[in-house]
Amino acid sequence: MVSETSTRLPVVHRVAARPNVRRLAALAPQRDGSVTLNLSRAVVEAGEEAWRLVAPALEGDRLARSALRAMVVPTLAEASWASRAPRRSPACQGSAQERQRLRELVTGIQGESTWGHILPQELELRISRRMTRTLGSCLVRGPLGRITISQRLFRTGTEDILEETVRHEVAHLADALTSPSGRMSHGKSWKTWAHRFGARPERQCTREETLRLDGKRR
Repeated sequence: MVSETSTRLPVVHRVAARPNVRRLAALAPQRDGSVTLNLSRAVVEAGEEAWRLVAPALEGDRLARSALRAMVVPTLAEASWASRAPRRSPACQGSAQERQRLRELVTGIQGESTWGHILPQELELRISRRMTRTLGSCLVRGPLGRITISQRLFRTGTEDILEETVRHEVAHLADALTSPSGRMSHGKSWKTWAHRFGARPERQCTREETLRLDGKRR
């Protein structure tokens, strides 16, 4: 049966369904052994034509996944990321030169890889002064993507760490966009994408890189 929601959803592979805004579609196992199908509100509002694409998309059908994204992009485009962002988190805190450097890096990585077409056309790039515990992060909402890089990577002498971090996050982005669940991890799938985009298939930077970022010498 279908769970009670603001919009009636069809039964897909005998699982309950409820609206969600984080991913287009994802299966969430429950403690009682059942499975809940989470759908983006954009998919819910798209209607039955989009709903029919959900099952094959979750099973890995790339054509169905692409068709589903194309169908809900207009709805997603109406949502403003800025309106949902914390007030104290500006869109980008880097200088014009740093923003240009980041854009060139992403464009270069996308152009040199045969898998560059996987990256979304609507890709937002951010530089953050507040990001001190991590070097970068990646966020995916449907077919849209955002990459945020710590501003400390733009210091002189850390150019290689900056490029490695960007490649790392690009791999996360591609992994999330092509994964049926849309979840991010440092598992086997991400490592495959890391190789494709020239990133080390490792979760953390090396000790030498950490020392350089902290301004220390070995």
